[in-house]
Amino acid sequence: CGICGIYNLDNQKIQKSELTLMNNEMESRGPDSEGFFINNNFGMAMRRLSIIDIEHSNQPMLSDNKNISIIFNGEIYNYIELKNELKKNNVNFRTNGDTEVIIKLYENFGENFVKKLNGMFSICIYDKIENKVLIYRDRFGIKPLYYHITDKKLLFSSSLYSLKKIQKNLKKSKESFFLYLCFNYFPSKKTVYKNVNSLLPGEYIKVENNTISINKYYDKSISKNNLNYEKFDEKIFRDLLNDSIKINLRSDVQLGLFMSSGMDSSII
Repeated sequence: CGICGIYNLDNQKIQKSELTLMNNEMESRGPDSEGFFINNNFGMAMRRLSIIDIEHSNQPMLSDNKNISIIFNGEIYNYIELKNELKKNNVNFRTNGDTEVIIKLYENFGENFVKKLNGMFSICIYDKIENKVLIYRDRFGIKPLYYHITDKKLLFSSSLYSLKKIQKNLKKSKESFFLYLCFNYFPSKKTVYKNVNSLLPGEYIKVENNTISINKYYDKSISKNNLNYEKFDEKIFRDLLNDSIKINLRSDVQLGLFMSSGMDSSII
């Protein structure tokens, strides 16, 4: 799938034609359906590749009271467990997918709901009551999310081509080019374009009262420091591996597996 959006900091109303240009550029990421949400100076859109709950989990998806709207690229592997946990607290569901689970988690746990997710994702949530926008990227940056901030607007998208579709004056960065030659990738938040950044893994953008902040909800260095490298329990390792594979295989469509010659693929 692919997601994109525009937040006009000067309170100008969103033009759907701009969102459409951005969204159409991502058709190859999501050929099955598209959706748009616009509220005054904020708008978001998505292209969907249907994997789970094909018929009923189209996006943008709204909460039951219409106050929360969401677009979401990725997959929440533990959505069934999270759904069952919420049901115990008398939370009702109308779909069988992971998108609605995210909405219900946000309604019950606020901004920190993301800490409960096991998966790969880029998520945008619009909260009508709080009048804020939240844009998350998964802990290890598996799903792409790019953003561009000017004095007048915030643009975000799963695709650089999508951003460039309406921000035609983007300039290529010589610094990023040389870094790419050194490392064969763009380090940190850099991209090929000046002033276009990649949201770092474990970060989220918050837009509230026309103020943009970038926050961290996960720091892998802290988790790394808590690991015990001297103790290896093969049973625990096998259990974790089997559980990881099992929840990755959840799908309502046929599955395929790509294997390399690396250690991880050999173990699988």
